[in-house]
Amino acid sequence: MLMPITALFFQQISLVSLLANIIAVPWMSVLSIPTALISVLFMPISEPLAQWFMMLSLQSLTWLWYYLDFLSNQTYAIITLPL
Repeated sequence: MLMPITALFFQQISLVSLLANIIAVPWMSVLSIPTALISVLFMPISEPLAQWFMMLSLQSLTWLWYYLDFLSNQTYAIITLPL
């Protein structure tokens, strides 16, 4: 929905934004954020368990970053529009 505004202000359109958001939004909602919050909840109870959940959250963010980096490096990722 923001594609026309992005095209107007930046003269570029991302063709991979839909692919990125289809994966990234559920990934963050189901994996990364809940494991980080569980880590915070376990901190007063068991620090090793809290660290394990935080490492799991960080690893999930690393995997997501690899996917997003792969998408951004594609030749068809961005179309530049004339002014």
